[in-house]
Amino acid sequence: MQLHHGLAVLAAGFLRQAPRALSHPSINMPNGWYQCSTYTVLDGTDQSDNDADCAMFEAPLCYPGICEAPVDANPTIDVFVKRMPASMGKAKRASNLWLIAGGPGAPSTDMEYLMETLHARLDGTVNVYMMDHRGTGRSTLLDCVALQSMTKGSASSRTIDPSEVPSCARELHRKYKTLAPFSTTSAAMDISAFISEYTNGASTIVFGVSYGTMVVQRLMHFNPSNVTGYVLDSIVTYSGAPGDRAYLTNVDADFGDVGERFMALCAQDSKCDSHFKTTDLSATLHNVLSIFDSVSNSTCATLIRNSTDVQPSVILRRTLGRLMKDSQMRLMIPPLVYRISRCGTDDVNVLTHFFKHRYAMNLKTNEDPGHTSVLLHHLIVFSEMWEIPTPSHTELRNRLMDVNIASGSAFYSRCLYCAFSKDISPGCDEIELGRYDADGITYPRDQLWNKIPILPGQASVLLMNGKLDSLTHFKYATALFEALDTTRKKLILFDNAPHSIIDSTPFGEDDYTCGEELLASFVANNGDLERLDTSCIAKLPAFNMTLTPEYLHNFFGTNDAYDGA
Repeated sequence: MQLHHGLAVLAAGFLRQAPRALSHPSINMPNGWYQCSTYTVLDGTDQSDNDADCAMFEAPLCYPGICEAPVDANPTIDVFVKRMPASMGKAKRASNLWLIAGGPGAPSTDMEYLMETLHARLDGTVNVYMMDHRGTGRSTLLDCVALQSMTKGSASSRTIDPSEVPSCARELHRKYKTLAPFSTTSAAMDISAFISEYTNGASTIVFGVSYGTMVVQRLMHFNPSNVTGYVLDSIVTYSGAPGDRAYLTNVDADFGDVGERFMALCAQDSKCDSHFKTTDLSATLHNVLSIFDSVSNSTCATLIRNSTDVQPSVILRRTLGRLMKDSQMRLMIPPLVYRISRCGTDDVNVLTHFFKHRYAMNLKTNEDPGHTSVLLHHLIVFSEMWEIPTPSHTELRNRLMDVNIASGSAFYSRCLYCAFSKDISPGCDEIELGRYDADGITYPRDQLWNKIPILPGQASVLLMNGKLDSLTHFKYATALFEALDTTRKKLILFDNAPHSIIDSTPFGEDDYTCGEELLASFVANNGDLERLDTSCIAKLPAFNMTLTPEYLHNFFGTNDAYDGA
């Protein structure tokens, strides 16, 4: 199977009808709902509460028009759903809220806190649902015995080595024949089918964050009749013009642009600005990177390289890129750049402390992925979120080196992409990783891949994005907003927010975020944008670049971000 020779030819019935009119066969929930804990504990320990309901339903391995189930494969797939029902016996009449997790490959466990928070915020008047989308968690986890990264406690943690791919590809082919059952469209069909057959028929709002927004856009095509509103947070889109598509291969340009926007804010912060009077923060970082490339054995360059064979400038770009993702961690960028530029004795001590702490955090992050499917993550990314034909090694390296702050994920994923996809374009053919005797670990892009969803008359859509979101640049939210052909739409951009508005917009003395307030108001008003309460936006705290004492102590081991040790 080769990924790059055009869109898949779908079943004739699928092509004859509008995508959102696609029907689905009945799904089966043989054991019904059972009581379960609000929170999932991976180590198996018991939880005292049973405030949630859980269910496992059987969905078709292949929905009509998406793929055909092989005769020797199991024709169904198990899909896990959890809900917090409306309190005081109101579940049969209450409206519904669905929370769709990001990833791709992340299970619904990431949404459990939000489920509980919104249920309480809405005074228990709403049924709140989550689903492990197929291939993750308890929904037929996509895995491979051949992949060391899928083994609990594996030293390779979340990293898949290209050499493991051929054996995995053969294993998956024996089991499924086709991997289209694990596509974004198949996951959206599960949600549509469940809403239609196993909810109460009341008004329903669907929320998706990050990759979850991509699932929600596919769901829009199927037009579940009771869905009255959609909320998209930190938008991923492949609809519309090529320049508006959030390809992973363009991630460094996005990181670079957002990084420059962030560094420009230093001039508005008196303490930050006072340390970059002669040369601003961006120019100082650019000078450091240039020096590292010309003198790679300097004291601070050697410290940052940490006995690896990676260029210090690449490590620094990627380190700052990781910090950019979080509203607190990114505040370390100005003092780090300042200390690396100066590189005195105290600076070396502080930087040594910082990089040791970051290394320990990276190890913890890469522990057993639990209900996450690393394999599904790569399957979806390489099937739907990668430029075809792939950019070359040189092109991806140039994209990384052309910016001051970067992700580097595309450059370091190219070999794995070539192994998964069996792409024979020049960007892959030069490394020969796809030359094995099995289909690749990808699926064809279906008819909905680059189609703008058509919203029905009863549904509205709220889009939210941060202007300092390096993972999902706000330009994709703007492009989708402009492309949606409806008057029932609203786009809210947060000037200083990073990724995930639902998490990254705290305000006031309560624990709620502005993203949660907006979602709760949207649900309470049944998707009526005219009645949406946006007052929390004016209450957001002013932006500042001051690190908290806790972050200073943990990451720098000092009381002053810029001086001393």
